[in-house]
Order: sequence, then structure tokens, then C-alpha cells
Amino acid sequence: MNLLTLLHKPKVSPTSNAASPLEAYVTNNLFPPDQYTREEHSHSLMKFKDRSTGKYFCLELKTCTTDWTHHIQWCTGIQLRKYLTCHKKIPTFLLLDMVNDDMQSHSYYLLSMTQACHANLIDTSIMHCKIDTNEPVSSKQLWSR
Repeated sequence: MNLLTLLHKPKVSPTSNAASPLEAYVTNNLFPPDQYTREEHSHSLMKFKDRSTGKYFCLELKTCTTDWTHHIQWCTGIQLRKYLTCHKKIPTFLLLDMVNDDMQSHSYYLLSMTQACHANLIDTSIMHCKIDTNEPVSSKQLWSR
């Protein structure tokens, strides 16, 4: 076996379009089907319709940690421009899944793109955006952001 054979690993194609555990949790628990309709969307964003208001919105999911200076880099500059452009057309929200120090528990923060308008956020600046993960996000809670 030569070195080139080792470098050319076969590409593995995904066998299913199964949702990630975070996406499944969001769809079933935070934005459940009895309150929000999940729509198809061509981007990486999830698209929903709020059943109580009839409004559509997009949701970006990010799992992050903070660095030693309490900064959260949740996207790149190019990605941020994409989200802000989308937000001009349809309200777009960011759901941050913050992995806590014990690496076992999570905290969730829901921000509109007007609140998440920087690629780097400071953890103390988003504390007011923390959501309760034991109950669905209410329409009032969503649209007040």
C-alpha cells in the first residue's frame, strides 16, 4: 500500500436526512408542532410559521462555548452577513446552545438578529435572552425579541 492510497479515503455519503439531536429537541420541545409549523427552507436555517400569529420566521441553531474572556464566537463575518440579509426579508432568530463548564448541561439563549448583530458576543450581554428549556417558547416571548 502506498502513501497516496492512505490519503485518498473513500467519501462516505450520509445515509439519512435525520435531524441532529439539537434540531430534534428544538422542533419537538421548544417550537412544538401544535404551536409552530415547520416549513421547508433552502438554506441551513430552519423556517417556522407561528400558528397563533401566522408570521413566518427563520431560526439558526448554534452550539457554542465561551472562551476565557467570556466571548462567544457564534459565526464568521460572512455568515453574519447572510443572516442579516435573511433577517431583512423574514424575521430571523439565533438559538444559542451554550455548553456549560461541566460539559453535561446546556443553557439556551434566543436572540433576534438585531440582538445578535455581531459575530462575537459577550456572555453577560445575552443573559436576558436565556429561555426556559422545560416549556415551549411562547409566541409572545418570541416576538418580543
